[in-house]
Amino acid sequence: MNPEALRFRYDPASNLLPLELTEFSKRWEEFPNVTLTFDCTGRSIGFYADQEFNCQIFHLCDADGRRIPYICANETAFNQQYRVCDWAYNVNCEEASNWYYLNDLTYVTDPPKPKN
Repeated sequence: MNPEALRFRYDPASNLLPLELTEFSKRWEEFPNVTLTFDCTGRSIGFYADQEFNCQIFHLCDADGRRIPYICANETAFNQQYRVCDWAYNVNCEEASNWYYLNDLTYVTDPPKPKN
């Protein structure tokens, strides 16, 4: 496990993302709660960069429109084109929403049928 990783607890009933410092976290004096406004309603299943947080946070939207937030590691940001956390200097967060459509293509075909 990466000792520099930021850990947090997530309450799906809340718009707050309470970030909790642990023995695996950075040693910051204070870390305020972050309010998430990203909405998955009407979005395809997939991963979406949160441009409000300079793509350092991204969300998994599920089939029921629920949002599950994730945080990229230090010095990285979510690269929407490739749907991975990448070095921040490789990510143009302002363009992230132009790549959201890639999530629409993820489940366009039925899964293969089992062979008899």
